[in-house]
Amino acid sequence: MKSFLKIGALLTLAVLLLSGCGPKIKPPSAGDTLGGNGANANWNGGSDVGSGILNERGAGIPADLMERIKNGTVDPKDIVVSVYFDFDQYGIRGSERGKLDGAASTLNSESGLRVVAVGYTDWYGTEQYNLALAERRAQSVKSYLTQLGIADARVEVLSMGKMQATPNVEKNSPEAQHDRRVDVIKINGGGSVSSTPAAAPAEL
Repeated sequence: MKSFLKIGALLTLAVLLLSGCGPKIKPPSAGDTLGGNGANANWNGGSDVGSGILNERGAGIPADLMERIKNGTVDPKDIVVSVYFDFDQYGIRGSERGKLDGAASTLNSESGLRVVAVGYTDWYGTEQYNLALAERRAQSVKSYLTQLGIADARVEVLSMGKMQATPNVEKNSPEAQHDRRVDVIKINGGGSVSSTPAAAPAEL
């Protein structure tokens, strides 16, 4: 008799879940780096996300480095890693996680090194939308690194949105794919100013 009651209770629960009357599944948290759609997805990153031309929340970024980031003249040797994203996504691709594993190893071997995760988007969408999306990408990278044991205070976050995106290119073009990225850049690693931005990779 008890087994019939258990089966009946399980069947009732299954029907409720399938009909949408059961417990609601929570959306991914802000720190969930395995998924995330666009800038309008549920997000707990703060009300100032995407609130200006450039979202500068990294108070620990030196002025000269900030200028190089804004001008697109960061020396390639100061970029620890570049992580690429799918269109309108801020979840880290499985194929990109190995890069961040390597970046975490670098940070663990250089205990004094601090970095800034700088988020970018392609040219599609408004400035506000893309500032928010780029910050989510940067926050996803920071979250991934902190999950690997890197102290939160060692990773700043900066959103560039679409400020340096190549305009009027197709979504699947090499240029647009290159623009959908986060660069993890050394803050106190030295390096000279480069006269030109780093070239886009041929394939992603």
